[in-house]
Amino acid sequence: MIRFSARIALFPAFIILFLSVATAAAKIPDTISSMGSAAAADYRRYRAGPGNKAFVIAPGGVWAAKSGARTVEKAIAAALVLCRPLSRVNCVPYDVNGKIVFDKRQWSVLWGPYKTKSEVSALRVGGGIGMRFPDLAVTTPGGRETSIAKLRGRVVIVHFWGSWCLPCLIEMPNVQKLYNRVKNDPFIELVMLQIREPIKNSRRWMKRSAYSIPLYDSGISGKTGDFRLADGEDYAEGDIVQVYPTTYILGRNGVVIFSLGGPAAGWMPIIPFLLDAAERSGK
Repeated sequence: MIRFSARIALFPAFIILFLSVATAAAKIPDTISSMGSAAAADYRRYRAGPGNKAFVIAPGGVWAAKSGARTVEKAIAAALVLCRPLSRVNCVPYDVNGKIVFDKRQWSVLWGPYKTKSEVSALRVGGGIGMRFPDLAVTTPGGRETSIAKLRGRVVIVHFWGSWCLPCLIEMPNVQKLYNRVKNDPFIELVMLQIREPIKNSRRWMKRSAYSIPLYDSGISGKTGDFRLADGEDYAEGDIVQVYPTTYILGRNGVVIFSLGGPAAGWMPIIPFLLDAAERSGK
């Protein structure tokens, strides 16, 4: 009886040890988990898939995977092909055949190389990567008229949203975290611009929802309308905003270095990119 009791006592300990090992093996790396639950689920499926496989990622919460290729090299190439249409910046391998090959040191520089001051004047105006962002006329949270170009010298995060936009509201806690992180950085500015509603409606919603993000005024108060440029000309909303929310990140010389249509899974993973752009762009 004593021998039997000892075996019963040891059995639960074995189960606990087994579960601990299994849990550790199933843990999703922070880089992937920060991209959201869908990325984590795809990464688990990738890890469980057949060999000759690759999992690639890009800044802004983009990923793709290929498994069961003829060779590892073909798996990497195929995953990159799948990733490129989803991202306006470079995709890089994260995991190859179950081994993490991701180089954190190179990650934060993927928004570069940045345009130099001498190159900026020749660039086309628009919302594409490597283009000069339109010089929208806006009003600061303090009521002063300014424009996007006057913010040069800083990395500018231009975020279009509206209190009528459910995805915008769902994303707002992450935007607040982003603001909290960058608000004291003299070289990074978050410009929140409302779309299709008066600014008083936007500010009322922010206050009621206990957010502390200062709001710029886009000047678009109706359900339709165009932006006004600093030179007084109109600029069509649809030329830079097709979905809500939409975010553009501009280097210190006003050139688009990143954009995202729709809500992000989280904004904190882009902090290293913002810091790199603040240090190296605009020279």
